[in-house]
Amino acid sequence: MKTLEAALKNGLNRAGQGLSEMVNRDIKITAPQVALVPISQVCQESQIGHEAAVAVYLSISGDIGGHIMVFFDLGSARRMVDLIMDLPAGATGELGDVERSALEEAANLTGSFVLNSLADASGLQITPSAPTLLIDMADAILNSVLAAVSLFDDQALVAQASFTGPLHESEVKFYLLPEIRSLEKLTGALGRSP
Repeated sequence: MKTLEAALKNGLNRAGQGLSEMVNRDIKITAPQVALVPISQVCQESQIGHEAAVAVYLSISGDIGGHIMVFFDLGSARRMVDLIMDLPAGATGELGDVERSALEEAANLTGSFVLNSLADASGLQITPSAPTLLIDMADAILNSVLAAVSLFDDQALVAQASFTGPLHESEVKFYLLPEIRSLEKLTGALGRSP
């Protein structure tokens, strides 16, 4: 699984470069903690509670299937909007259409770069769907997504990631949930890659 974790970290690093180019400012994404966690333990490991949260969801298709979710607590979501839109720290209050679009675009770009990194490392075709943004209680969002994917998935790759700009920092959880056969196919392909 080390190769899978390394590919995820590489994808997040590349996503930081892509976000930097998109907003014309230096943004770094670091993920010091990456772990493969059984689906049944994701809520416990993620320390998700009953507070308002924002998640951006993408499905994965191509040679493998699965799901990506970028998960923010409400404060982190607001800080991410400040970061992406180059606003003063604390400027974002309500998450209206423009703010939601900024979060979707940041998560979409991040998920796409991670999948491109996995595709490059494995030689597989991997494609994300358009992003869907959800706002609800944190445990309700995570449990609803996990209930749907647990029928097909066994484990999740979970990264605690920091998005850092010149004046801002936002903490997010990044979930990669490949389907069971897809996880086997992906790790096998990564193991065979030079």
